[in-house]
Order: sequence, then C-alpha cells, then structure tokens
Amino acid sequence: MGIVDGEFYQSLAVSPKEILPLLDAGVTVLGAASMGALRAAETWRYGTIGVGRIFRLYRAGSIDGDDEVAVTYCPETYRTLCEPLVNFRLALGDARRAGIVTAAETSRLIRRLKSLYFPERTLARFWKEAGRVLAPEGLRLLRQFFGAEAPDAKAADAAALLREIASRGSGPVTGAAIPAAS
Repeated sequence: MGIVDGEFYQSLAVSPKEILPLLDAGVTVLGAASMGALRAAETWRYGTIGVGRIFRLYRAGSIDGDDEVAVTYCPETYRTLCEPLVNFRLALGDARRAGIVTAAETSRLIRRLKSLYFPERTLARFWKEAGRVLAPEGLRLLRQFFGAEAPDAKAADAAALLREIASRGSGPVTGAAIPAAS
C-alpha cells in the first residue's frame, strides 16, 4: 500500500494508528511526498518504508510540521492554490548547492516563508519575499534557476513511490481517482 497525500481540514487524515494494524498484518506500507512522507517518518520503526527527499527530511528531523507539505486546493478541479513550503525548501537547497544563493539567504527566505500561514505561500508571494532577501542579480539568477513554474518535490516523490511499488512486482499499480495536484 502506498500513501501519498491526505486532507488536513476537510476530512480526517490517515493516522499512524490506522497504519500499525496493516503492518502487523504483514502489509507492506510505503509513504512519500506529503502525508505519506509524514506518516512514514512517524511509523518507520514499525516497518513503514519511506520514499523520497521529503521523507528523508522528516526522518532526519530537519522538518517536522504538517505545514511543510500542506496546500489548499480548488475542490472542483483539485488545482492547488498555494505551494508547500517543502518544495521551496528543497529547491532553495538545490540553488544553494549550485551557488545561486548563500546559506544565509536561504535561511532568511525560509524563515520568512515559514512565518506565513500556509495558504499564503504562493509562487507570487515567494518571489515577493525573495526580492526582499536577495540582491537584484541574485533574484534574476534564482528565477532563471527555478524556471517558469514552482518546483515540485512532492510530485517527484510521489512518482518515486509509484516506481518503487511497481519495482516490487506485486501486480499492477492501481488506486482511487487521484487528483493531478497534491
């Protein structure tokens, strides 16, 4: 079983107490990307297999809040209305390693974004905050590095989870209707 995402406010999210009986019954449970990464980090000791960069951040204790992966979305289209902080966190880490931003700039920008209520973390707001932290040339380089769209570590981790499940050869990967955005 793979867990990727869930809802925080609209309905009850899958809890660790629902995962433990599955593990006890011998079900292989994998988690990645969002709620799946969070729950995998909470239950890895009991056998849940975590997949992806976001799981590794939760597992290491580098992040711990639900707000790191939380988004709001349009219930009719499932289009996200904001961006999860973890996507910006990982992309800024990549940009730092590429020499685009410094560690201090990354830290300041993450602190600014973390202070926002999660529905306010849009790409437009990210660029506004980045403009307050970075010099104009640094901002230009970061825009060039990111490209036209927000980075999407959650989508990359969800794809990695599906590949991991498929590689285990237990049959076709199926599931309920899954919205394009997490």
